[in-house]
Amino acid sequence: MDTTALIFSLIEWMGVIAVLFILRISQRFNRPLLVFKYPRREGMVSVSLLFVLLIFALTIRGYISGYYFARIPLPVSPEWKINLALALVSLLLVALALYLRRQPIRSAGWNKIMLAPSLRLSLALMFLTVFLRNKAASILNGISTEEGWALVLLLIICLCEETFFRGYIHPRLSSWLGKNYGWVASAILFALWRILMTPATGDIPVIEFAFFAAQGLLLGWVMNKSGHVITSGLYRTISEWLWVLA
Repeated sequence: MDTTALIFSLIEWMGVIAVLFILRISQRFNRPLLVFKYPRREGMVSVSLLFVLLIFALTIRGYISGYYFARIPLPVSPEWKINLALALVSLLLVALALYLRRQPIRSAGWNKIMLAPSLRLSLALMFLTVFLRNKAASILNGISTEEGWALVLLLIICLCEETFFRGYIHPRLSSWLGKNYGWVASAILFALWRILMTPATGDIPVIEFAFFAAQGLLLGWVMNKSGHVITSGLYRTISEWLWVLA
């Protein structure tokens, strides 16, 4: 990651943190904490799901040629299609775990009571991100077909992955290890996932891992404050999409 990208990311993150600090005075985001009857068991299940997903992902990347993904009729690279497939698998794992364990969807970050205020917060964070990254002109000048498809795919990928990491894993680790330790642990697991799934860029792995861990901490904090996956999902979508714009 070059210095310019890192600086823009830090500015963006500081803006998001400022909004979340202001959010503390709003009563609309006050809600009871999610409590699990058997927190240790829930934490172990969530970590197990991640390792199942990692094994599946590494198997696909190691033994299934990009040729097969290239045949999927979408005007994007095979790498995008692989990431989309893995994101959908992560969502399927969450849905299967909720069904087998007879848990409500709100225990995976989709609390309908928090949907409306979380959507408003999402819009605020999205507009703020566009402004801080100085991309408003690029969007107003029009986006290409490839950029449009990238936005659609990122929306699906980010909502699926945020449901998996912030909706399912994060609250279970927080219930098991404690709020702060669970928050940090889920961010580290997210960074592990991102660095294993990101094609080699030539950057120093430690720096990349630290960046993804910091991103995971921020997304986890967004989830804690909003109480809904939609906020971290939409914010992450626009944040990552802006890197695609010319």
